[in-house]
Amino acid sequence: MSLPSHGSNPNYLYDYYQIKKPKQLIDFSVNINPLGMPDKVKELWPSFINQVADYPDPQNKKLMKTLSDTLSIDQAHLLLGNGAAELISLLGLHLRNKSILIIQPTFSEYERVCRAHNCQINYYTIQPNQTICLNEFEQAIQEKEAVFLCNPNNPTGKYIKKPLLKKMANICFKHNCLFVIDEAFYDFLIDYDQSIELYKEYSNLIFLRSLTKIYSIAGLRLGYLVAHPSIIKRIQAYLPHWHINAIAGEVGQLCLNESEFVKETQVYITEERQRMMKSLTNLSFEVVESEVNYYLVRDQTRTDLQALFIYLLEQGIVLRHTVNFPGLAGKWLRVAVKTKQENSLFLEALKRWREIN
Repeated sequence: MSLPSHGSNPNYLYDYYQIKKPKQLIDFSVNINPLGMPDKVKELWPSFINQVADYPDPQNKKLMKTLSDTLSIDQAHLLLGNGAAELISLLGLHLRNKSILIIQPTFSEYERVCRAHNCQINYYTIQPNQTICLNEFEQAIQEKEAVFLCNPNNPTGKYIKKPLLKKMANICFKHNCLFVIDEAFYDFLIDYDQSIELYKEYSNLIFLRSLTKIYSIAGLRLGYLVAHPSIIKRIQAYLPHWHINAIAGEVGQLCLNESEFVKETQVYITEERQRMMKSLTNLSFEVVESEVNYYLVRDQTRTDLQALFIYLLEQGIVLRHTVNFPGLAGKWLRVAVKTKQENSLFLEALKRWREIN
């Protein structure tokens, strides 16, 4: 048995370490909105039951129109997915046998699906407190056919803003390299600078987004892709019929109209993240300056964090290990921003850790 490769798998962690699972758990390994789903979704949920008996619209016309109107992006540039994970899988198929660059550390699914389609994988690794060096980046993409960038980055929470992203897009365009930018967590940014508008300028750009994180609907699976129509058509050809279920379509339409809910979330995440980072620093923990709903932390007094990780599991606090993130190699722990009460319980556990270590 190996450590789980994603967050939100507490049972596997307790089995792996052979620790008795406490009755009460707080799962800081999963990065969804701590405010939960919008109230409108809960209110109308019973009305969706009748949708289950019939096939969903295979073209998802209502959801596509809502998405197009919300983003002010023509439908020819949009493709819906059963979560961003489905779209990543389709990209792996689209890129089969090609040479790929992955900017690390990052979400492991890019590599997993590309390897499944016999891609040649290369890394360009950036340390948590560093940024992209354009000269190094251009050297790294020589003879590569596609590059994956998670922005804001998972797991560091760092965000590359539009001016630097445009320079990277220019370099990729010059080298005829597809540039895939995963913006799954962009909604949590309080100062997102509309990087997605670059799709109008570069035919080699693909933007990936998820609706599951910000609206706390991970169990429904819903995401989308923004790209040149020629790319959309090629990837769309791989999709199965009825790949978006009817309830996901209804909930997606509701969520896309919840702009105030998103603003409320952004303010909450920013304030609570800053509180946590200050408190952790005061406890002599090192924290990476994140801009979204999770952050990296480590105990500066130790080189091996396994003892702390296990201690927190015993306290019913589940963090995300970084063992399978190239460039991190388990030297950090990733923590989601949760409710104020849950975050405070995490701090209390770390205070007890400090007392005995």
